[in-house]
Amino acid sequence: NGFMTSFVIRGHLNILEGYAFIPLIFLSVYKALKSEKWHLYAIIAGILFAMQILAGSMIMFVYTALIVGAYSGFSLIGKNLKNNLIRIVFVGVIISAFCFGIAAVKLLPSLEFVKMSSRSGSVQYGEFLGEPINFADLFNALIGHGSSGFVASIGILGFILLILGLANFRKKIILFSALMIIFSVLFASGTFVAQLMYKLPAFGKLRHIERALIIFAFFGSIVAG
Repeated sequence: NGFMTSFVIRGHLNILEGYAFIPLIFLSVYKALKSEKWHLYAIIAGILFAMQILAGSMIMFVYTALIVGAYSGFSLIGKNLKNNLIRIVFVGVIISAFCFGIAAVKLLPSLEFVKMSSRSGSVQYGEFLGEPINFADLFNALIGHGSSGFVASIGILGFILLILGLANFRKKIILFSALMIIFSVLFASGTFVAQLMYKLPAFGKLRHIERALIIFAFFGSIVAG
């Protein structure tokens, strides 16, 4: 998709390395919350999260954690709230333990360095926004392959499949994906969603919220599929 090509051209391979783990991490978490072998999939998810950190892709780690956290909260909707909550807590503990245990060799020195750098506090709101997607350029950002600006386009055919896929909105994964697509567009466009996200500790240190379109690229592909 456009997100991949734009970062290849700019040479940010560490971003791409972290991005490549997102489908695998989401699948592992999905299986951990649905499968009887939940502990195995939770371990796999923790290892993959650690790989994102070791790849030097903390930006993708933060966005992936957002996706996983949002899906975990969404999965609470429905029957067996107590059992679902217990499963989520145990899965979260296992993921955190394996992720930190493997990535600590890089994570701890990095956090120590951050305390002494300009990254110790939140960035200015203007830096946080970066180059938000203009609604006038939204077509190229989501569908086409514009020559300028940041895109996460899945192509015209992919977008048509996405629209057709929304007909299955009664499926929870499709409904959740549609909500995340809306969220990503509002976030990347610098709307009130961006203002809310800026107040969160981890996101307050990020720059260029147009990268939130990776959420569109990922969930748009799920719906299209």
